[in-house]
Amino acid sequence: SVKMGKNLDVVRAVTRAIRDGKVHIGQEVFVAAIARNDNTDYGAKPVLLIPTCKKGSYRDSALIIEMIRQAWKLSPYGEALYGRLWSIASDGDPKRRPALYQHCMQHELKEGDELFEYVGQLPGCNLWTGSGGETQDLDFKHDMKRICKCICTREGLLVDNVVVNKSLLAVWLERLTDVDWSENTIYSLLNPDPSASMIQRINALLSPKDMQDVPRAIKLLSLTADLRNLDPSDFDPSESNTHRAISLLGEMLEALVQPFVNPDFTISQQITSLVKFAHVSCALFLKHETDFMPQHLYSDLQCMVRTAIYRVAHTMILDPGRKVLLCLLGDDVLEILFGRARMIGGHSPNVDVDELRTRFGSALRLDAIFEAHPE
Repeated sequence: SVKMGKNLDVVRAVTRAIRDGKVHIGQEVFVAAIARNDNTDYGAKPVLLIPTCKKGSYRDSALIIEMIRQAWKLSPYGEALYGRLWSIASDGDPKRRPALYQHCMQHELKEGDELFEYVGQLPGCNLWTGSGGETQDLDFKHDMKRICKCICTREGLLVDNVVVNKSLLAVWLERLTDVDWSENTIYSLLNPDPSASMIQRINALLSPKDMQDVPRAIKLLSLTADLRNLDPSDFDPSESNTHRAISLLGEMLEALVQPFVNPDFTISQQITSLVKFAHVSCALFLKHETDFMPQHLYSDLQCMVRTAIYRVAHTMILDPGRKVLLCLLGDDVLEILFGRARMIGGHSPNVDVDELRTRFGSALRLDAIFEAHPE
């Protein structure tokens, strides 16, 4: 905030500084937080809040990340008390992605490194990590939404020389039976349309009003995977060729989605499924390159899978008896903190840095209360 004073001198000085490019207007807030991977006290703990104009380069992001890493190492309330950082997560911001690569691709694991015992012999596993064994993690929910966004375009995803896009899926999804096509968004619950036909609901699934709707994205990916179970006996040659491509895509998508939505999966099944996804997507990317999917999305997905594998390896070194909760990977715990901060402020989305700090403090105190009284 700016103290106005008794005249307009401060306002004029700020105006000149902005026009001269010496000062930028912080329209958003950059938030960094630390979170633990456990079934208790796993909420995000903010350690940095700064206004941002989002005009900086990846070097600025890299500098901020390095400052946080060093502070965590030096502080008696950081690494000395809670242990080393294992991964650095982001929502896929294009300026932060290269910064994460800069920090998490510094050291190649070799024999003698603790992590090498667990990941050194895995076929195709990237052994380059940060100086402390950190890996970059791009949030899996954001990745799934971005896959859906690609599918719902005219260009779609090229799979085995078949373009799987919105119009193709609209035709094939009609063949599925015993599917609940109703929408579960807030808008559809408040504005139900019982007269909507199956075709209209399929089109709504492929043309969402809210591109950030995670349940819709998971539903679309899951239904695409279900297409591989159709009976191909009545297909003509062209349909058979298309179905093979859709089935391959569906096999890959199910391997991605199931580890995060199936509560019956063991950690072994989760990792096996994610590795399957990584290898199938790698084969398709090698064959079709960016016609399969954008390279930044492909790299983010592979980074996410690698971090899951490394999280298991880190836990084996620390304590093999500890749980590994892949659902807590990514930046979702920070997104939850944002939602609660907004709720505490009466659902007002507009705050300055100081007010956001106050709201975060209130949210963390609520965490402590519920942690002490889980009943």
